Amino acid sequence: MPESERFDRRTWVVHFRTSRGAGGVEHATARAELIAAARHLPVAIVHEHAAFNRVWLAAPPECEAKLLALMPRLGYAEALTRVDTHVGAGVGVQHRPPEKIERWLVGEYRRGDDLEVHTLIWRADEEARRARSPHLRQFKMRLDGEVQRTLSRRQHRRLSCCDAMVMLNLARVDDGALVVDPFAGIGGIVLEARRFGYRCVCGDIFAALAPGLREMAGGPAAVWNAAALPLPARCADAVVTEPPYEAEAQEEVIRAMPEIARILRPGGRAVIMMQQPLIGPPLQAATEAGLRERERCLVRRARGMRAPILVLERPTADCDPVAGEPDEHE
Repeated sequence: MPESERFDRRTWVVHFRTSRGAGGVEHATARAELIAAARHLPVAIVHEHAAFNRVWLAAPPECEAKLLALMPRLGYAEALTRVDTHVGAGVGVQHRPPEKIERWLVGEYRRGDDLEVHTLIWRADEEARRARSPHLRQFKMRLDGEVQRTLSRRQHRRLSCCDAMVMLNLARVDDGALVVDPFAGIGGIVLEARRFGYRCVCGDIFAALAPGLREMAGGPAAVWNAAALPLPARCADAVVTEPPYEAEAQEEVIRAMPEIARILRPGGRAVIMMQQPLIGPPLQAATEAGLRERERCLVRRARGMRAPILVLERPTADCDPVAGEPDEHE
């Protein structure tokens, strides 16, 4: 038997990011993303260390290839290490302090009577992530009657690609799903959704953004008011969006909640990032429209901003929770 296959127990350690540009990463949010993204895999969290942003996974050995394929889709994952435990093999072995690659344990060392072998098998491509950062990628806008590429406008909100990936994973949809972003802005969510293999429909109320959104979506991008979406009922597998934070836009955000409920299929999720003080009225409007809150995950943004991600779900009922009547399109 090859030496690599001689082990008594094998686990994997997912190392979450400690920061991703704007602020720190919440362990609970990273954990929720992992659970959502790995929902189809036979894995279980058997241990975790929140202070170091790590979780240990148990899975069949043949699941490693699927874990490796999953890692690049996680916004808050930074590395994956394999831990092979040889029970009782550490007896008589001189203890050696573990080596580190950055903050990840690697190499062979003793833990109690056992011998553990830690191997780094994946790490995030930071250069690729930085290239997708909103303050580094150019975006087409119609300025003074001409389409221009710019870095200077609308990037100040800076939804990082890592945060966009987390939101998409929390939506719990599979390849080919239709994802709608009614407040698309400069297209950060749309860009990551296409990388995930989703179909995208997006739009924004500002007509100047349409050229860039059309390029990001790889097709039509609407100029619309999110409070009156030109989309059929129950067409979306998920709605993933970050509405504007400006006070003058909040009435539009509130009026958009019934529209988001209307276009979601039964069982579909709306994943919405908002600034902490602005949650109340939109959440109430969403609840009155028939959506129910399933999860809430905190994201720390630049300048100390706390931005929870609300995960809302349309119930899988026979009747439309918005109108209380059966949907004629179903």
